[in-house]
Amino acid sequence: MRWYCTRMRASDHFYSELEGVARHGDVQPKSAEHSFIRLTAPVVGEVAAAELFRFWEERHAAAKPIQWEKLGHLAAFVLDDYDAATMDLDKKDWEAVRDIISAEAESMNLDDLTRIMADLVSRGALD
Repeated sequence: MRWYCTRMRASDHFYSELEGVARHGDVQPKSAEHSFIRLTAPVVGEVAAAELFRFWEERHAAAKPIQWEKLGHLAAFVLDDYDAATMDLDKKDWEAVRDIISAEAESMNLDDLTRIMADLVSRGALD
């Protein structure tokens, strides 16, 4: 018998956390803030991670039901796990990501910044 080891991506684990929060009917978006920032700050920095969370909170946590999956999609994008076929961020989301990343670009690792900006260009967010 062959054993295959599949490694869970960090974004997969985060989606799992968000499912748990949603399943328990948690209506406090702040319950996911620490996990989101801890997960994304190594890539975009603490300030950008907090700003991304605030954007999500203002736009998607105000919806009923709370759009937890959008927070997962933002994390997946930052972590280079975004799948356009199964994840749906819209033009306003991409513009916010662009603005937040641009504002914090000087404090980011150049490789991460280059990858994120290239991804944003491919999604038309830098037009």
